[in-house]
Amino acid sequence: IQDIHIMEIIERYGICNWYPEHGSHLVSPDHFLEFINLKPAGKIFKCISIDDKWCSVIYGEKTFKIDPVIYHIVPDLKFYIGQSVWVKTKNSVGTIIDVFWHFKNEMPVYFINFEGKRSSRRYSESELSHPHNIL
Repeated sequence: IQDIHIMEIIERYGICNWYPEHGSHLVSPDHFLEFINLKPAGKIFKCISIDDKWCSVIYGEKTFKIDPVIYHIVPDLKFYIGQSVWVKTKNSVGTIIDVFWHFKNEMPVYFINFEGKRSSRRYSESELSHPHNIL
């Protein structure tokens, strides 16, 4: 049964609600400090592969290895970090720089960079579209 679960998370988005007090054994030592500095709790990652011990996940261009037991699948995202998006409510284009899971509303929320400045508010998928869809 565990093998079925393992195969189901490859290429799927998920959250890793991990804090340092949960234990360093749940995160590969390869990029441990970088993972702590990312403050991963609540952020949405994508699982790209699994070996006998670790689930390799990406966040933006960074890859980390975590224990699969702390990876929880969420619905697929429509947008990803580094992607340019049209923000309907702001009537301008920005670049996604962070993606979090909104636990209460059970949906992803995005933080966007507008001309070098991080948005102070978060945006839902319904407020965003692909730039080529604005015409």
